[in-house]
Amino acid sequence: MELTAMNNIKKKTPKVTETYMNDKNTAATHQDSYSESVAHLSTSYENAQRTIRFLDTKASGTLVFVTSLIGATILLAKWVIDIITLELSQLDSWLPYNGMQYSVVICSVILISLLYFVYKSVSNALSCLSPKEPGGTSTVLFPYWFGPGNEQRNQLAEEHLNRFLEGPEFQLAKEEYATQIRRVGVIVNQKLDFCEKSIISLKWVILCFVLFAISTVTVFAAANGLFG
Repeated sequence: MELTAMNNIKKKTPKVTETYMNDKNTAATHQDSYSESVAHLSTSYENAQRTIRFLDTKASGTLVFVTSLIGATILLAKWVIDIITLELSQLDSWLPYNGMQYSVVICSVILISLLYFVYKSVSNALSCLSPKEPGGTSTVLFPYWFGPGNEQRNQLAEEHLNRFLEGPEFQLAKEEYATQIRRVGVIVNQKLDFCEKSIISLKWVILCFVLFAISTVTVFAAANGLFG
C-alpha cells in the first residue's frame, strides 16, 4: 500500500510542477508586456516634454529678438522726432511744404503697424510660455493638489494614490501614462499654435522695421530739401 501511495505522489508531482511553471511563465509574459507598454508610453511622454522645451526656447528667442528690434526702433523714432523738431523750429509754418509731410505720414503709419505686430508677437510668445492648464484630477505620475475650496478633487486624488499604495496596479499605471499624455498633448497643441502665430507676427515686425528704417531716411532727405 505504501508503494502504491508513493507511486501516486510521483505521478502527480510532474503535473503540479508543470502547472507551477506555466503560471510562472504566464506571469513573466504579463510582466514583460507591461514593461514594454510602459516603456513605449514613457517614450511618448518624454518626446512631448522635449517638444515643449523646444517651443519654450523658440518663444524665448522670439521675445529676445523682438526686444532688440524695439530698441532699434526707438533710436530711429528719436532720430526722426529730432529732425522734425529741428525742421519745424526753422519754419514760420507748423506744416512744411517740401514733401516732408508725406514722408512723416508714411513713417507714422509704418510705425503704428510695427507696434501692432510687436504686440501680437510678444503676446503670443508669452502665451506659449504660459499655456492654460488642461485640468483634470491629480495623478501619481504628475501629482498636484488643489488649493482651498477643492476638497472633493483632493479627496479623489488621495483615493487614487491609495490604490497604488495597496498593491500593484499595472493597468492603472498604464492608464495614468495615457491620461498624462493626453494632458501634455493639449499643452503641446496650445504651444505650437501660439508659437506659430508669434513667428508669423515676427516676420511682419521685421518687414515693418525695414520699411520704417527706409521711411526715416526719406524724412531726413525731405528735411534737407532733396525732394524739392
